[in-house]
Amino acid sequence: MEKERSGAASIFDHWSAILELSKHSDGKGKVKSVHDRVRQIERIAADHGGEERFVSGLHANYLVSLPIGQIRKASTWFLFYDDVQKIIRSFQNWAVQKYAFAFFVSLHLTLATHSKIHIQYPQIDQTQSQKCHESEETLNTVRSGGVMSKGAHKRDLLLDILPYLVGIVQPPIKPMNDQLYTQREQAMLGAAVNAMCDYGLTYAPLMVKDQMNWLFSPPIDSLTMFPISENVTRRPLANATRQLIAHKITLRKVHLTDVSTPPRVITNTAKIIEMLPKAGEASNRKRLSAGALKRQRHQKLADVIFEHQEGDSSAIKKKVTMHQLSSMIFGDV
Repeated sequence: MEKERSGAASIFDHWSAILELSKHSDGKGKVKSVHDRVRQIERIAADHGGEERFVSGLHANYLVSLPIGQIRKASTWFLFYDDVQKIIRSFQNWAVQKYAFAFFVSLHLTLATHSKIHIQYPQIDQTQSQKCHESEETLNTVRSGGVMSKGAHKRDLLLDILPYLVGIVQPPIKPMNDQLYTQREQAMLGAAVNAMCDYGLTYAPLMVKDQMNWLFSPPIDSLTMFPISENVTRRPLANATRQLIAHKITLRKVHLTDVSTPPRVITNTAKIIEMLPKAGEASNRKRLSAGALKRQRHQKLADVIFEHQEGDSSAIKKKVTMHQLSSMIFGDV
């Protein structure tokens, strides 16, 4: 649990001091006067006046069981704090920071209650920041991966292209064997595959709650959850159909890769040069007998090979039996 210390009080104690009256009681259990409470809130404001995390914690925990009128007044003070921070960041005018204490004091006087409030650490800012980062990555992937979407403006993709593309690539087709589809359904599948290839999309398997689901990759459907028409309802494809489309996209990519790499063109001159033996190979071939050349041509060699040098030689040729050859090599046994 992350805490920030100011003396002996943590950030949770400071949140409770603004939202609960029980944190301002004296030794006899009586709530202190407004003057004493305001002075304590001013000290808290001096410690956390410029921290968005502290204000986010107040905003995440102030919706307690209070009348709607008090909640509405509190929301106006949150707007006041936003205006102060906007002036500071837009104009670098830090002179208005001294008025931030009025936000914390007014919030305490408006919302402080005798009830115990279960203070929770704010997670909404971190969650929203993570979602924003994931959305940026999705848009950048679409812009860099597709032919039609390359260089497109993010706003155009998000509002004009992707919402309709999600419906185009999910035609109303029932899951069945690819051979059983009619010609019209085959055309719809082909159009979906072409559109997804143009924008660099596909379906990828993902395990969700112990079940394999085929989801958009990149996940463009998470960016376009808003309705595009009152009468149009989006019906997602079945997993079997999505898997079939993903397989067709993979085959299309492999085919495009093969087409993009043309075969090497070999001229007749190059073929003749490859057929002619090299100088070293020609000299080696002269030294080999006909049987050795045959074995070399078929790439099959026996365990024992006998070779003799052809041509002029002053050596005395004599027939030698295998027994005599063995005696010369291994000696008399």
